[in-house]
Amino acid sequence: MCNHNIFSTTRNFIILFLLLLVGCGPLSDEGTLKRQSTSVTLNYNVDSESLRDFEMTNYSSSVQRIIETTWPIRHNIKVEPDIADIDLDWDLRAEVEVPVDEPMWIEYTNWTEDEPEIPFQYGKSDEFIVTHEDDYIVKVWVDVEIHPDYPFSEEEEEEEIAEEEEEETTDNETTTDNETVEETDNETVEEEVDSTLLAHYEFEGNLEDSSSYGRDLELCTGSNQFVFVDESIMNYLPSGNAAWFQGTECAENEFRDTNGASPIGYSDDFTISFWILPWLTNNPDFDEWHSVMSTGDLTSGYRFQIDHSGDHELRFMGYMKVDITEEWLFFTYTKSTGTINSSDNKKVRTYKNGVLKTYAYPLTTLFDKVKIGMNRLGGGGWYGLIDDVRIYNRALTEDEIVELYESYE
Repeated sequence: MCNHNIFSTTRNFIILFLLLLVGCGPLSDEGTLKRQSTSVTLNYNVDSESLRDFEMTNYSSSVQRIIETTWPIRHNIKVEPDIADIDLDWDLRAEVEVPVDEPMWIEYTNWTEDEPEIPFQYGKSDEFIVTHEDDYIVKVWVDVEIHPDYPFSEEEEEEEIAEEEEEETTDNETTTDNETVEETDNETVEEEVDSTLLAHYEFEGNLEDSSSYGRDLELCTGSNQFVFVDESIMNYLPSGNAAWFQGTECAENEFRDTNGASPIGYSDDFTISFWILPWLTNNPDFDEWHSVMSTGDLTSGYRFQIDHSGDHELRFMGYMKVDITEEWLFFTYTKSTGTINSSDNKKVRTYKNGVLKTYAYPLTTLFDKVKIGMNRLGGGGWYGLIDDVRIYNRALTEDEIVELYESYE
């Protein structure tokens, strides 16, 4: 029998179940032996931020406020057909055995303290099958809706009617001037989007990409779940929360355009920036090759990594070493092939806290993927904190790097 962990989290009112297939290698006598079932762990994790991401245009603002602030106190998982019906414990975990190579689906329901008998959210996944040959992680999505029977008070309904009447009045009073203002606002929003920022990982309690491209990170195979720290744990953080790495955490994105190609070519300019607080004291495990990030799963083909030298130095592609200490440090790497400083271009530069520290002449580089917290071969996990990772498809100027560094203060 082999263990599968199912982790679930709401995002846009979608429950994501990740089946982490643990210890499911080929059977020694495969072809004659058949597993009949497999152990499954269900882990539910939801926060109010994810609820606020939900598209709630069909609800009045009063009802929206209820949805945004309501926290379920009971979570139920049904694995169908007739496989399991379980309420999650206080730690939001449970275990159930499911069959291998048979169709099944998941039904999810939760209830609130105010209405313990009437479901608040509910949903059902598509059919899926667990096999012995599955990858380490199998994803099962459940679209979750507000249950139609969930009651909202008469006061809320009255507010909703009043809001609708107010909207009608406002619509009737709309003028050309208002339309002009609205168009101007839309133009302003468009101007604020930086299309050269290809990925931005803020680690605000999640692995999401806050750039306009939505290249969210996913856990690497075998990675531990991430822990995020805030100012209740540390006196200072560069930007909101930060991700804590203990040598076993890794998150990655395939880093591809819609055409399947990398958005940064072999000879293209780029900028990588991030904050780190390395764990150097009394940490003999933090030796050479432990990486802040890498760009693939192989050491060949111009894939590279930014790693610890083993001697309190951060290095790029095995050299360009810069001293590091056990404090918050802001690193920026730029590759310029001739677009800036025409008298001093075609270099890869390393900046620490906005100051140029070292450079090398043009290097061929490949972004096969983006992997945070682990080296190219899947070992050498980072120790310490990482925050606010940015990747641009251009080389920021020195003034822009200083401005970015000072923006965190």
